[in-house]
Parts: sequence; C-alpha cells; structure tokens
Amino acid sequence: MSGRKNHRGWGWIRKRSSGRYQASYIGPDNVRHFAPETFELKIEAEEWLTAERREIQNLKSGLRSAVMQTGSGSLQWVSPAQRVAAADESFKSQKTLTEYGKQCIEQRKLAPRTRIDYLRILERDISPKLGSILVGNLRPAQVRSWYSAMDATKQKARVEAYTLLKSICKTAISDELLNSNPCMIQNATVVKGKRDPVVPDIDELAVVADSPRCLGSGTDCE
Repeated sequence: MSGRKNHRGWGWIRKRSSGRYQASYIGPDNVRHFAPETFELKIEAEEWLTAERREIQNLKSGLRSAVMQTGSGSLQWVSPAQRVAAADESFKSQKTLTEYGKQCIEQRKLAPRTRIDYLRILERDISPKLGSILVGNLRPAQVRSWYSAMDATKQKARVEAYTLLKSICKTAISDELLNSNPCMIQNATVVKGKRDPVVPDIDELAVVADSPRCLGSGTDCE
C-alpha cells in the first residue's frame, strides 16, 4: 500500500528540530507528498494523514463504481501542493466588496447620474467599514455591526446604503460568490416618518364624540 511505513501503517510523521511535526505519504502517483505545513502536535499530523487517506480511498471507490458502470474511468486525485496552489489562486482572484461593488455598478444599465450616486454611496457609506472584506466572506454579523454604527438620524442615507449593499450581495449570489444574502435586517429599507401618528383609543374617541362643538367665532357651543 502506498505510504506504508513501520508501525504507523500509512504515511510518515517526523519530528523536526523545531519541535514541530511533519507528515508525508506516497500518493497514487508514487510520489511522496508533504503536508503544506508542519504541526504543533503529533495528533494534528495524524489527523491530516487520516483525512488524506480517506480522500484517496473515497476516490478509488468512486473509480471502481465508474468502471463497473461504464467500463472506463480515471482517478481524479489532486496532490496537496496542487490543492494549495489552486486555493491561493482562487483567493487572489477574489474581489473585495469595494472592487466587486464598483464592478456591479459599472456593469448595470444605469443613468449617468444614478451611477454617480451609487458610486458615491459605496465610497462614502459602505467602503470605509466593509470595503476591504472579500465578497465571499461577508457575513450577517458584519452587516449588522456596520448598519448599527451608521447615524440613525440620517435615515435616508442609511436606507440608500443598505439597499445598495443588499443589491450588490444579491448579484454576488447570482455569481455564486455568496450562498445567501447577509443583509437580513428587517425594515432596514424603510424610511420611518419623523412623527408617528397618534391613534386615540376607544375611551378617548368617546370623549371627543361627546364634547360640544363650538360654532364659528362666537362663544356659544352646542
């Protein structure tokens, strides 16, 4: 079996001079592959080897099933180093919220003035707190913290900023950068009136109905 060594049974674990543990194994390609990092604890190295072995076994099981069903197949295995490189490339290709927001605004069919307003809202209200976050990492708690920190007396500005952010996140879902919209605050897109209407209760309405009405400019009431 690939990766077999002495009493471990599969893979190798070596303690480095630094005191950290290095794990490696012989892959399906008959090449030794090392963990992308060393581990502080030996059990962490063992867990990594266990996960790698399970992945290879699952792939081999899938290959056997494919051969039985179709008569052909290949082992789609990716080495640890290749996975790290792919993850790094994916990370580098991700856009921050500011970058993605600008892209969304530029790609939409908008009137010139509207486009300018959206970019202004993005730069003034959204970017300072959330702009450096990768779009795929934006979470509801971060949105709530940002929203609660905005000036509540400037309702219109806060609603405009939240509405734009929610729209940008909706596009990110379509682009498969987000699984769900992190803008989940109820009534955050509603501008409340400066004064709430006063609705009298039943007793107050009865008093109004029973009170005399003054006629014109005189002092006589009926």
